[in-house]
Amino acid sequence: MLAIYLILAAAGAAVLFLSRRETGRLVERTGKFLYKKYIMYGGWGKGAGRKNERNRKLEEELELLNPGTDGRQEANCYMEHRIGEGFLFIWICSMLALALHIQSVYLNQPKEEFIIERSAYGDRGKELELLAQSGERKERIQLCVEPRKFTKEETEALYRQFLPKLEEHLLADNAGPDEVRGPVQLLSELEGFPFFVEWNGDSKGLIGMDGSLQNDEIGTDGVITVLRARIVYEEFVREYEFSLRILPPLLTEAEQFRKKLIWKTEEAEAEKRSEPIFRLPDEVEGMPLLWTERKEDQSIVCLLLGIAAAVLLFWGREEERKKKIAAREKYLTEAYPELVTKMALLLGAGMTVRAAFRKIAGGERNILAEEMRMVCHEMDSGVPESQAYIRFGKRCRLKQYMKFSTLLTQNLKKGSNGLLAQLEREAHEAMEERKSRARKLGEEAGTKLLLPMSGMLIVTMLLIIIPAFGGFGL
Repeated sequence: MLAIYLILAAAGAAVLFLSRRETGRLVERTGKFLYKKYIMYGGWGKGAGRKNERNRKLEEELELLNPGTDGRQEANCYMEHRIGEGFLFIWICSMLALALHIQSVYLNQPKEEFIIERSAYGDRGKELELLAQSGERKERIQLCVEPRKFTKEETEALYRQFLPKLEEHLLADNAGPDEVRGPVQLLSELEGFPFFVEWNGDSKGLIGMDGSLQNDEIGTDGVITVLRARIVYEEFVREYEFSLRILPPLLTEAEQFRKKLIWKTEEAEAEKRSEPIFRLPDEVEGMPLLWTERKEDQSIVCLLLGIAAAVLLFWGREEERKKKIAAREKYLTEAYPELVTKMALLLGAGMTVRAAFRKIAGGERNILAEEMRMVCHEMDSGVPESQAYIRFGKRCRLKQYMKFSTLLTQNLKKGSNGLLAQLEREAHEAMEERKSRARKLGEEAGTKLLLPMSGMLIVTMLLIIIPAFGGFGL
């Protein structure tokens, strides 16, 4: 993993260094560099088909959202910003992943003298995952460090509660002490109790320190053995015995070493319960030990979260643009009847089409007015009037506006005879269509209210029926 993190970190640093000549903030600089070096030369925008169609659609939508701007330039800036954001997210998370990996793997070196600080009185205990190293041999064990607490009277009271709980957990899923067919639970502690349980093994050595059973060769009558536990808390010591019918395990040399290692480590912890710190054993059977607290490497999680966040951010920008386009089209659809009505009224008052168009465009500040003002600016800059109306309909991208622009263009070619009547008819049809949409939205809202209204009806009926039955003694 270290090599992967180093490659990602170095690649990101190289991109940041090479993009320093670009203009703009850090996000824009890196986005421009990646867009030019990879997207432009790697295939984005080249060829034909779906990619070109997608690029053209993006340019059109961004030009609609930002009237008067160059669609291609806006599309480039849009993609550069998205790519820059995603790259920085991934690079920052890869740097954090590298730091976490180094901290958890390379900065955590074994020590001959390993000191653990005990929790204060009344606090919860803590569990440590330790790595013991003796020559070529390494063993990982779990160690629970109990805090200093409880008086003698409190210990006696807790012990009376602890013993039945220990007996319950010992049998685990077995039917009873005479029918032990699965592993038993040899817990060194129970949550909520300060006692440490030292399992000294059974009388015939048939139970492993982890509670596992070797019952492949057991006879039909089984083997009865006594399991002994020593319950310790400071000076408080009690013995516990339980009879089981099991088969003893055959321990290898490595398993015997692990058993002695765990026992000696737990013994060292139990002997110094009243001390704020204690030392782990430095040898087992004359063999020296080196200790390390094993910490989980969370670097890969950090990197994956960073990649996921970058993907979601990239996708979120796309969804935000689609919502803006949808909101724009909705507004234009709702504003169309008012536009046609105003145009018909102004033409009926004797104004020309161009003058009426300018009159409406100089009114409110909204999306439709901005599009109409753009038409006026185009005509002032020398664009033919008919061409400006056609481009207005195409930018709006709705069939109503395309029809409206066609009417205005035909007026220029064939004269104004019949235009007022056509606009009045179009205004009437637009109002009818608005009424139809309003009725449809009302029906949909009523359908959505059926479920909560049904729930309220049921609650009301229960409030009436339950007291009525209660009054009859039912």
